[in-house]
Amino acid sequence: MCLVPIVCIPIVGNSVDSTSENRTLSQMPKLINDDGSINTSVGVEFETYLSEHFAFRNQLVQLNNQAYYSIFGQSAEDDVIVGKDGWLYYSKTIDDYLSRNVLSELEINNIVTTLRLEQEYVENYGGKFLFTVIPNKNTLYDEYMPYNYIKSNTPNNLDMLTEALNNSEISFCDTKEILSSDDSILYHKTDTHWNNHGALIGYNAMLDSLNIAHNDFSTVSYYSEKSWDGDLAKMLFPNYWKKDVQIQYDIDYNYTYTSVLLKEDFDDNIITTSNTNGTDSLLMFRDSFGRALIPFMSEQFNTVTFSRANPITLLDASQDVVIFEIVERNIDTILSSAPTMIAPERNNVSITDTYIDNDNVFQYKFIRNNEYLQMYGQVNISNLSGNNINVYALIETDNSSTVFEAFPIYESNLLKYEDSSGNIVNDICIDGYIGYSLIVPSSILNSSENRVSILVTDGVSTISSGTLGNVQFD
Repeated sequence: MCLVPIVCIPIVGNSVDSTSENRTLSQMPKLINDDGSINTSVGVEFETYLSEHFAFRNQLVQLNNQAYYSIFGQSAEDDVIVGKDGWLYYSKTIDDYLSRNVLSELEINNIVTTLRLEQEYVENYGGKFLFTVIPNKNTLYDEYMPYNYIKSNTPNNLDMLTEALNNSEISFCDTKEILSSDDSILYHKTDTHWNNHGALIGYNAMLDSLNIAHNDFSTVSYYSEKSWDGDLAKMLFPNYWKKDVQIQYDIDYNYTYTSVLLKEDFDDNIITTSNTNGTDSLLMFRDSFGRALIPFMSEQFNTVTFSRANPITLLDASQDVVIFEIVERNIDTILSSAPTMIAPERNNVSITDTYIDNDNVFQYKFIRNNEYLQMYGQVNISNLSGNNINVYALIETDNSSTVFEAFPIYESNLLKYEDSSGNIVNDICIDGYIGYSLIVPSSILNSSENRVSILVTDGVSTISSGTLGNVQFD
């Protein structure tokens, strides 16, 4: 019986639907790598492949999960939490629900600084900028969570970020507050996302925040039907589970897709639309919650580009409106990599103290056909006491010096350093340091000596890292 799922693989083939896993499944490992070397990890990789592709896998997973669900009212899948009255929740939202692993005050301020620089960049191009966070399902519907999960009363990432943004000049749409005031069911019971009704409320809230006149579709008739395949239900029951309710609006859409749709679930990295009846252009950075916004936004604007790029790219931000939408559980990813945009010049930064630390990190690379220079690293801030910190890069050439404001972001995917034991470490910013990242035009490098220093201020004092490096073309 144990051998049946293995020996039947050649007969029944791969019956696993990767969409039910909500992740990319492994491929058959190669004995020889592309460079001609022997793959020494082939045993481990094959074990992983076999565990994901054995015959009748979906049927056996379905049977196992059905037993847990029906008998014990629990989930056998780590990513799914079984709630009350048929509600399912995504386990990766639990840290937000319980206010665990929250960001520090410095990290919240770094997010605000990042958004401030993005808004400034868009507005310098003559556009409007808006940032919004879509709340997790259990943020709005905690009454259906299992009794053993007790919601915390202490502020979580969304609470702290909302307070910080409300005290800033950043254009922010508090979607949580607006959705919370509606008594309708705005999220799917068996899915992580909002339904079309929730998306419509979010669409109206965003354009209201931007003061853009728009069709709110308030007079459009609608109906509900059980036609939605919930992503959480598919993870729990890959073969079959009853359909979830979806709201359908009777709208005669005028927009057309101008890009080729490669994915049936509209999760393409880039989707573009055009509508001759619409006005202005929109660039929307979105996640999976943005799928339900595509019809409404496309019906409003003349041209729309929906992007799932990470990091977001603003080098050619010529659109009239830029919206940055992200779900609550992913707030911390804003600090994972800096947006691709030219850093603003600053003329009012002066050094009041000098502090040089040899452990500061400076790296750089040229991007887009050497047109731009990206600099990144980390710098010691142990001599500063405040949490509202701004980071600048001073670039000195033979005949000029220019100061640019950097993103306070540690480029974990790019940086590596050697610790005291000689081990290569990445994906962590040393305590007492702050990451920085910025992009500048390569045209400012007009000599063989292009010295770079990092200036850091907490609003009271400003320190200098000293000269970190010399930038040269390869």
